[in-house]
Order: sequence, then structure tokens, then C-alpha cells
Amino acid sequence: MSDFAIVTDTAAELLEELSVKLDIHMIPMEFTMSGVSYQHDAGYRQMDAKTFYRRLRDGEMATTSAINPGQYVEYLTPILAGGQDVLLLVFPPACPAPIKIASWPQKSCVPSFQTGSYMW
Repeated sequence: MSDFAIVTDTAAELLEELSVKLDIHMIPMEFTMSGVSYQHDAGYRQMDAKTFYRRLRDGEMATTSAINPGQYVEYLTPILAGGQDVLLLVFPPACPAPIKIASWPQKSCVPSFQTGSYMW
């Protein structure tokens, strides 16, 4: 185990094999199509990319939302509790919401773990 964990979300679009090989933690993001919510994870377990893009071509709309602060805290807390530092990489496509939201756990997680630090 390394001294730190690299964490990003699935907006980074890393393939699961690559994230496993490089030991990069991937926080799943949610999207909704036709009123049904799905988790977008690196393994495309709930909907594969071909199905997603076929449905878009067929006229369905997809909506997404940023990961909320509670989800970051839930995901990062066990990593910090295990003694690892966290390097969180978020890549906002057109809005700064992920960076603003991702900065919130720094205030709530890190003080709980005297050995843990959090960089973004």
C-alpha cells in the first residue's frame, strides 16, 4: 500500500483495467435516462457505452449531476482512516462545481485524521 491514494471520478473516463493497474480509485457518477438513474462506473456495469450512445442517437436525453459533498466524504473517509493521504483529481468539463464541491470534504474529513491530508 502506498502512502497516498489517487482518487478521481468517472468523468475522467479511465477504463477499469487502467484504473486497477494504476491503483486509481474511481468514484462513480450518476446519470438519468427516461426517468431511471444509473451509476456510471469504470466497468460500465449498469449500462455499457454502446447502449448509452445508441439511446442518445435514438433521441433519449441523459442528465447528470455533480457528486455531492456527502458522497465524497463517504468515499474518502475509509481511505484517510486507513492512514493514506488523498490526491483528489476532478476534471470539470464546463463548470467549476466539481472543484467547489470536492473542496468541502477537506474541511470535514481531514480534521478527523491527524495523519491524513487531502490535496486537490
